[in-house]
Amino acid sequence: MFDGLVSVIVTSWNREEVVDCLVSISRHTDETTYEVIVTDNGSDEGLQRELQKCQHCGLINRLLLRSPGDCQSWAASMNEAVLASQGMWLVVPSLANDFIVTPNWLGAMGQVARRDDARRVHWAFAVTQDGQQMQAEGFGGYVLEPARYAHDPNDDPDYTGHALLHRGLWDAVGPYDTQFEPIYMEDVDWGIRLHMYLSSEIDPVAALQYRPAIQLVPDAVLIHTKIHTVRGHGAAMWGRNRDRLLAKYPAIKQALEAQR
Repeated sequence: MFDGLVSVIVTSWNREEVVDCLVSISRHTDETTYEVIVTDNGSDEGLQRELQKCQHCGLINRLLLRSPGDCQSWAASMNEAVLASQGMWLVVPSLANDFIVTPNWLGAMGQVARRDDARRVHWAFAVTQDGQQMQAEGFGGYVLEPARYAHDPNDDPDYTGHALLHRGLWDAVGPYDTQFEPIYMEDVDWGIRLHMYLSSEIDPVAALQYRPAIQLVPDAVLIHTKIHTVRGHGAAMWGRNRDRLLAKYPAIKQALEAQR
């Protein structure tokens, strides 16, 4: 089991379904010492009042509110939430307001988390409601579509979207890069830096060939309802942030161009 507090971070923006996410955490997180931190990115006053009720009822330990309409990047919200957290272990990226957790989701990861695992990443499976297909998301592995989603469902993917990791690992890799706004590619950038740190390789292309110490935990299930959570969804925003990512890593850009 965990040797310290687990910080469960939830991002919220103008979706009342966030309450369902919080209720599922309360119902299905047993035998684990944890805190729930909600970072709300400028939702309307009605939803913020609902979140304050959730805090009063004990569903939220720490509530970070921005003034209605005063949105910032998803990366900045996540960085603030991590700074406000007190856990030795972090659920990163956050659970969005369109996620539901299932029984023993965190306890299952606690079974494999050990004191000596500061360099290990414990991955949870994220699944969709339609057909319960595994959803391979882009937390750190993929620079281009469609490779980000091209996994064999019978094979272990490099990344599965949401992870439990030690605070020491977060501190070593560093916070999300807020140049990727309002959303997209900040997680891929963090994953590239994760590879570089774990492999001790300064060349990002070489680092991406290294498979970090990842422990897949199939009993830790997150259901993604795909309601969406923040501003900025769309191919145009994805493309702009992809260009920012490649500008940050010229070696990766050169490698991709050489493959054409």
